[in-house]
Amino acid sequence: MNRPGCILTVVAIGALLASPGVGMAGEQNPDGEAIFRQEPVDNPVPRGGPTDPSQALHSLRDIENLRINSFPGGAVLQGELLSPEDLRRVQEVSRSINGIINLCTLHRNALQVAAEFIGSAMAAIGIKGLDMTVVGESLFLSGTPASSDDVARVGKICQAYNLPFIDGTRKGVINPRMVTFEVSFTEINRTALKELGVRWPAALSFSDPSGFRLGRLLPGSAMEMTVNLFVEEGKARIISKPRIVCRSGEKASFLAGGEIPIPRTDADGNVSVTWKHYGIILEVAPEVSADGRINVLVTSEVSTIDQANSVEGIPGILTRKISTSLSLVANQTVVLSGLVNTDDALKIRKTPFLGDIPILGELFKSRSFQRRETELVVFLTPRLAGSEGPDGTGGRLAADLSEDQLPSPDAFQ
Repeated sequence: MNRPGCILTVVAIGALLASPGVGMAGEQNPDGEAIFRQEPVDNPVPRGGPTDPSQALHSLRDIENLRINSFPGGAVLQGELLSPEDLRRVQEVSRSINGIINLCTLHRNALQVAAEFIGSAMAAIGIKGLDMTVVGESLFLSGTPASSDDVARVGKICQAYNLPFIDGTRKGVINPRMVTFEVSFTEINRTALKELGVRWPAALSFSDPSGFRLGRLLPGSAMEMTVNLFVEEGKARIISKPRIVCRSGEKASFLAGGEIPIPRTDADGNVSVTWKHYGIILEVAPEVSADGRINVLVTSEVSTIDQANSVEGIPGILTRKISTSLSLVANQTVVLSGLVNTDDALKIRKTPFLGDIPILGELFKSRSFQRRETELVVFLTPRLAGSEGPDGTGGRLAADLSEDQLPSPDAFQ
C-alpha cells in the first residue's frame, strides 16, 4: 500500500544516518511495518565545520521554490530552483553542514535562461563557433571551437555557477592559421656570447625552467647581423637553420641527422633492434588564439655520437635538449639557451727527437691545458600567414599555388 510521505521518510532516514553521533536501529511492529529509532554512535566523524544548522537554513528561506523539511539533527532540501545562484547557495550549505541532504535541481526554464546567459557571455568575450543548449537536465556545448582554450573558458563559467555541463564540441579548430617558424641552431663561444650583450638575468621575460633560460631579444635584425659576424670570425657556427610551416592545432617536426641501431636481447635470446635518432631534432605544436597570440610547445634537441662511451661496440649519444611551452607574438624572436658544452684539451709542445727520449725527454716538453666552452643558442621566430580563406588554408597563398606560381612575398606578412 502506497502511503503519502513514504519517500520523505526514507530520505529522512538517510539524513539521520549522516548526522553526527546518531545511528539507526530497526525492528518490525505487529503489522509488519518497519520502526526505526535513533541510537548514539561513538566517535562520530564530522563532515562539515562548526556552522550552526538553524542559522544556515534560515539564510536559505528567501530562495523561491525551496522546501525545507526539518527533523531532529538535520533537514532535507527539495525543489526546482529558478536560478543557478540559488542552487549554488543550497549546495554550499549542504556540503558544509552535517545532516543536510540536498535534493534540489535546477528548473528547466532556469537552465534555458542559463544557456542564453552563457551564450551572451561567450559572445562578449569573443568566443565564436560554439552553441549552448539544454539537453535533459544539463547544458550541452556544441560546435567547433576556434581554440581549445575556448572550451575550458566556457567550462569555468559553468563551474562558477554549478551548472551541469556536457562537452559535445568537435575536435580541431575552425579556420586554422598557418604558422611559419624560422629557427636557427647556433653554437657560440661563451666569451663571444657576452660580447653579444646577452645578459640573461636582465633579459628574462618568463619564469626560469630548470636547465635553460628564456629571453626576448629585439630587434632580430641587429642580432642576426652580430651572430653572422661571429660566424665569420670563427667565434660561432650555425649548425642548422630550418624553416617549418605548420597549421594551428597540429604538430610539425624536423630531423637532420641519422639513426643508430641498438640491439636488445630478451630472456629467450631473441634479438630486436631499436633505432635511436641523433642529430638536430625540432618539434613544434602551435595554436593561434583568438587574439592572435601563438601558443606553442617547442622541443629541440642536438645530439652527437660519443664513441668514447660505447658499450659492446654501441656508441653513446651526447644530447642537449630543450622542451618548453611559450606564448609568443608573431615576428618576435625568442632565444632558448643555457645548454653549455665544455671541451678540455691537452696541448703538448716538444723538441723533435729530444722530446721523445724517455725521462730526459720531459726536459724538452711543455704542456698546456685548454678549455673551450660553447653554448647552444636556439633562435625561434614565429610568423603568421595572412588573409585566411574560408577553408582555413590561406586565401592568397592557395590562389598562387593553384595558378602554379610561387606565393607572393606579402602572403606571409
